[in-house]
Amino acid sequence: YAADKRELVEALMQPLTEAFDAAFARCDGRLQNARTANDLTPAYLGLAMELLEAVRVHPDAVLLWLQESRAPAVGARAPIADFNRELTNKTIGLTEAAHKHGLLKKIPANVSALAVIGAVERLLIAYLRDNLFDNPASVVQSLVMLIMEGITG
Repeated sequence: YAADKRELVEALMQPLTEAFDAAFARCDGRLQNARTANDLTPAYLGLAMELLEAVRVHPDAVLLWLQESRAPAVGARAPIADFNRELTNKTIGLTEAAHKHGLLKKIPANVSALAVIGAVERLLIAYLRDNLFDNPASVVQSLVMLIMEGITG
């Protein structure tokens, strides 16, 4: 039982938050050891696959986040806004870590990180709500390849 709606939402989001935090921490460790641009792809792919597993385990929490993250951050929606803010900060932080090693193009970290978050959010909606993808792991691999290699042939 929860004392109020906010506490209920916090409890619903907690397992997803913990899974995401752990995945981001492991990716950060891999990025700290990255020395070449080729080291980035496995680090980001590992993160993406771990996050996909968290999505598979906690699809309702992910949908709650996607549906409510743009609403005012008050009351029961505050924990979702907190999750969203932390996700954004961690994504920017990983991009900045790769920049420290000179392994990414000089696109501002907040621009590239937010672009990736936007793409991931849309892909998650297509996967969880619209059942658009039969093999989400291949979608994850395609997105990482798109980000790391670009779309030019």
